[in-house]
Amino acid sequence: MNNNKIFFAGDHNAGLHPKVVEAIQATNTGKAPSYRDDAESLKLNQNFEKLLGQKVKLLMFNTGTAANVCAIASVIKLYQSVVCAKSGHINTYETGAVSRFAGCSLDLLPTVDGKIKVEQIAELLKRRPKENVYAQPKVVFISQPSEYGIVWSLEELKELADFCHQKDLYLFMDGARIANAVQKLGVSLKAITADVSLDMFTFGGIKNGGLVDTLIYLHPEIAPDVDFVFKQLGQDAAPSRFYAATVNALLKDDLWL
Repeated sequence: MNNNKIFFAGDHNAGLHPKVVEAIQATNTGKAPSYRDDAESLKLNQNFEKLLGQKVKLLMFNTGTAANVCAIASVIKLYQSVVCAKSGHINTYETGAVSRFAGCSLDLLPTVDGKIKVEQIAELLKRRPKENVYAQPKVVFISQPSEYGIVWSLEELKELADFCHQKDLYLFMDGARIANAVQKLGVSLKAITADVSLDMFTFGGIKNGGLVDTLIYLHPEIAPDVDFVFKQLGQDAAPSRFYAATVNALLKDDLWL
C-alpha cells in the first residue's frame, strides 16, 4: 500500500528553494555592512532597477502584512482612506493591521471576483466630497492575482492606474503571488508593474520559495519618510545581506518563475 500523503495546504507551508538556502550559506562569511548597505542589498537594488527599467526604492519584509502596512502608512494621512475589495487581504486576513498602524479607514467595495472596478471608485468619490466630515480616499489597494485567484489583465491594470492618477490616488498592488500572474499572462515583471503605471507593489517571495517579500516604490518621491515607518514597524533588520541574498537567488535565471 502506498502511504505517501498529498499535502493540500497553502503555498506558504512549503520550504525554501534549495538555491535560496545555498545563497544564505554563501553569504554567511566574514563581516559586512548592516542595514541595507551591504553588497547583496546594493546588488538587489540594481537587479530590480534593471528588471523594471527605472530607479526604484525597495525594502524587504519578513511578512506580507508588514509590507502592506508600511506601503500604506508611508503615503497616507490619518483622515484619508484605502479603497479595496471587501475580499482584499488587508481587510480579511491581516487582523486590522492597516487601521491600527496606518491609522486610516478602509472603504470596502463588493466584487464577484476580487477585482474592483473604476466605476465603483468613481461612485465612491462622488459620495466623498472634500468636506471635513468624510474620510478622503487616497490609496487604491489590489491583489494580483485577486483573492479569488483571478488575474488582472494589463488593460485592466492600466485603466485603473490611469483613473487613480487622474483622481490623485495612489495605486498599490499586493504581489504576494505575482509570479503566478506573470506566468499566466506571459509577460515581464516590468509589463505588469512599471508599464501599467503602478505607484508601488510587493514582489512576493514568501509564497514562492523565498524568505521575504520586497516592497518596491516605482515613484519613491511619494514616500519620502518611509525609512522611518520601516523602522517603527520593526522590519529594518541589521543582517540585511541574508534577506537580500535570498531575493537575488530568486531573481537569478528567473528562478522565481
